[in-house]
Amino acid sequence: LLEPFLDGLKKRCLQLGTVYWDDTVIAVNTRRACLRFYGDEKTALYKAHLHKDKEGIDQDGILQSLAKETVVMHDHNKVNYNEDYGFTNVECNVHLLRDLQKTTDNLGHEWSSDLKKLLVETNAARNKAIEEGKEEFTDEYVKKFFEEYDRIMLLALDENRKDYNRYYGKDEQTLILRIAAYKENYLAWVTNFDLPFSNNLSERALRGVKS
Repeated sequence: LLEPFLDGLKKRCLQLGTVYWDDTVIAVNTRRACLRFYGDEKTALYKAHLHKDKEGIDQDGILQSLAKETVVMHDHNKVNYNEDYGFTNVECNVHLLRDLQKTTDNLGHEWSSDLKKLLVETNAARNKAIEEGKEEFTDEYVKKFFEEYDRIMLLALDENRKDYNRYYGKDEQTLILRIAAYKENYLAWVTNFDLPFSNNLSERALRGVKS
């Protein structure tokens, strides 16, 4: 009886300009399983699978059917960069802030603290600009942002090399390389106010079930 509704919901997801998605581990009849969310502020499509893999994602029929111009917000789900998919990826900055804070707590390095401050302050400035009816930062503001970003990333490499920690140094290095490799995906919101800063919407959508 729900099939027509679910078909309509899937079609609605395929029409969205920005699709948020996330998944979480759940128990189904005491077995480890996966619950996945697709949607936005007004649309919520949930899919459950016994395995957390690309096969389940493809069975959902959402990601591989999205247009190139569709933006997909996620928590660095690397499956999204599979060549079978053609949409535009943006990464969650709240997850990045958590990783930066963890690095600061474990190592006390300056770069992670500086980058967290830059992201938080820039997002606050963007929210204020949007409230004031502005559609973008000035070219000068964007130029200064990326200059500061580049300075911080050079500092990150330098601190990791000079003060390599036997316990956390590899994790820090992995984080630095990830931020550099996915720079455009993490920072797209700086140059485009229509793009989201975080994937908190998906997390909230799954939190009740997870609890």
